Amino acid sequence: MIANGIDTNTVQLLEQLAFNTWPAAMQWRYGDWTVRCSGAFTKRANSVFTAGPLPGHDGWLEEIETFYKRQDLPPQFHLSPASPVGLDELLERCGYNKDTVTSVYIADCRAAAESLPGTSRLNTTIEVLISDQPNAAWIGGFLEAEGFPEARRPFYEGLFARIAPRSRFITVVADGRTAGLGTVVIERGWAGFINVVTHPAFRGQGIGKQIVQQLAAEALLLGAQRLYLQVVADNAPAIALYQKLGFTWAYDYHYRVKSVT
Repeated sequence: MIANGIDTNTVQLLEQLAFNTWPAAMQWRYGDWTVRCSGAFTKRANSVFTAGPLPGHDGWLEEIETFYKRQDLPPQFHLSPASPVGLDELLERCGYNKDTVTSVYIADCRAAAESLPGTSRLNTTIEVLISDQPNAAWIGGFLEAEGFPEARRPFYEGLFARIAPRSRFITVVADGRTAGLGTVVIERGWAGFINVVTHPAFRGQGIGKQIVQQLAAEALLLGAQRLYLQVVADNAPAIALYQKLGFTWAYDYHYRVKSVT
């Protein structure tokens, strides 16, 4: 389903832009699709990107499933309104379960950047750090805020190093501690927000709003006119924050995953 006023060309563009914010370690062009593999971390980097027509030959599903079996990973597909009509139903009939429904929201860059200034409810000085590359401290703070083990550091180091479009990495620091982080990736007049996370110890204190507004301000400085972000569809607190900053729903996407026994 697509929101009123959003055409299929915009969906196609946003899917391409978001694809470029999360580059997999291994990518295999399969007709108009891309088969992605990155060693078990995240669905996006380990799924088939299906923004294009079905492969033009029989046996494509078996071939893709064989690839993921060799990688010791479950086969999974990223489906959006840009995917071929009928693919979702076909995968369901083949035993693929629907998983991780995610919403894409969009906004005007200037309006979001110039919304009410972000103010935290912390009785302390807030510092905002900005860089064009994530250093070890940024990645460490991101892992801690997300509750990820240190073993994931090499994955994220590699992923962030592969981002080709211009990007900025934001850290909000309170009392010398990382309170929140975010990344903005700018391409073709659009800015995509990824890795927006508030440390559990600082949630509910206005940090999330500061992160998003700072990302919007950076995007505006770098020439973006429009913003987009992806958020799990049942994350009500995050969606409420984004709507307050002027983001509106554009469309949903989801995954189809086949269990490996």
